[in-house]
Amino acid sequence: MFCSNCGKEIDNDARFCEHCGMPIFTNLTEEKLKQLQAQRAAFQAAQSKMRPEKSPPAGCPVCPSCGRQLPEGSRFCGFCGHKFAP
Repeated sequence: MFCSNCGKEIDNDARFCEHCGMPIFTNLTEEKLKQLQAQRAAFQAAQSKMRPEKSPPAGCPVCPSCGRQLPEGSRFCGFCGHKFAP
């Protein structure tokens, strides 16, 4: 799958582009977008209280917000949308 904003390839299950941070949605109404944003905020709050069950391999980049393993060179988490400092 490719990001409609930057055109780079992303995982098929990504909710956010790990290159530009654009949410990945199709046929989205404004009401649904607000609902998803509220769910994302609740999810991030819950994730910040949890730790990953097992550690990823040494040297592997990990999202500090949700603990997911990230592709090398990611600027945004493809799962929670967290932006990394350049």
